[in-house]
Amino acid sequence: MVDTSPNALATLQRRAREAGVDELITAVQGDVDALIEVVPPESADLVLGHELLEVVDDAPRALAAMTVAAVPGGAVSVLVTGRHAAVLGRVLAGELTEARMVLTDAEGRFGPADKLRRRLDASALRALLDAEGLHLEVLQGDGVLDTWVPRAVRDGGPAATRAVAELEALAADVPALREVAVRLHALGRRV
Repeated sequence: MVDTSPNALATLQRRAREAGVDELITAVQGDVDALIEVVPPESADLVLGHELLEVVDDAPRALAAMTVAAVPGGAVSVLVTGRHAAVLGRVLAGELTEARMVLTDAEGRFGPADKLRRRLDASALRALLDAEGLHLEVLQGDGVLDTWVPRAVRDGGPAATRAVAELEALAADVPALREVAVRLHALGRRV
């Protein structure tokens, strides 16, 4: 794993030890922009870029670096903040100006104070993967409906928890619902 955070790497190493897989994981402090300097090309079976593309300066360049790190046939998994969920969330919070900005801004930002550089919808995420020549295997929502379920329902005990989880699993692959997912997950294979 390559991460800029020493704390994240320490947590990874501890959890890997606890799971008995520490020999299978190498933790390296680094940045996606310099990924090729710390990870040899075509050396990883799986490359995760979760909650990364929305914070880097150059999302296509970051995805290109991740793709180069994957072996042919290897998987590149990205998880990004969903643009349309951000619009809906701001509408529900009464922040209509920010909702409008997220909806109309080219990068899905609500202004200069926004900590994210971009928010993506499914078509933008697909386009990024296509541009890298990745064969898209999965494009689904994460937090499609469970985020929108009222707290009183979620706190309704084990049966309610199961019902929400089952509904979420069903909704994750429905294209229209996927667009309101808090996060979008894509898995592409390097050809």
